[in-house]
Amino acid sequence: MLVSHLKKFIFIKSVKTASTSVEVYFERYCVADQNWVPQHHRDQSVSAAGIVGHRGPSKRERAEFYNHMPAVELQAKLSPTIWQNYFKFTIVRNPFDKIISAFYHFEKSRHPEKYMGQTESDVTLFRRWVKSGVKVLDKHIYLVDNAEALDFYIRYENLLDGIQQVCESINVPFQPEHLPEFKNQFRDRSFATADFYDQQTHDIIAKNYEFEIETFSYVL
Repeated sequence: MLVSHLKKFIFIKSVKTASTSVEVYFERYCVADQNWVPQHHRDQSVSAAGIVGHRGPSKRERAEFYNHMPAVELQAKLSPTIWQNYFKFTIVRNPFDKIISAFYHFEKSRHPEKYMGQTESDVTLFRRWVKSGVKVLDKHIYLVDNAEALDFYIRYENLLDGIQQVCESINVPFQPEHLPEFKNQFRDRSFATADFYDQQTHDIIAKNYEFEIETFSYVL
């Protein structure tokens, strides 16, 4: 997550939405370090310029501000004036596509021992994973008391257009060549999104992501 006092914005970081890349893109406006360089993982930074939440697997318990911090927690740590007046944004993604990405990242890439010698297709494995009850939810990250708390949503499907709109809103240059790429190497792209779903898995995702589907008109 990011807070920029220089440009008066707040970025709330959702899950599996290219959020690390977008976070790093806007991070330069939240730090006072003139020698800042983009990096995947970093420690928490709090300065007169702004706040960058801890990003990475280590020392999370020491951080007051951290990766994927819910909006309600961040709101409680900031002054009402900052929360009310800063431009607040996040990224949303079609849930049916997002959960496939989550399966490859959180399940297959992190637990390779479970899939060694596996002969079943990824479609079968994905459906079993979803039906097991696993949930990768993040509306609590950007909603407060189940109500919309942000000013703008970048759509993952139109990422560069959304970033450009944010840049215009906070009056910074739009430089797409500075957008880094992280964590895009896990997914098998030989299957179409619709191929992964049967009726049961479709209904599970539709229920879990009712807010996103209704608000942003996402369909499979």
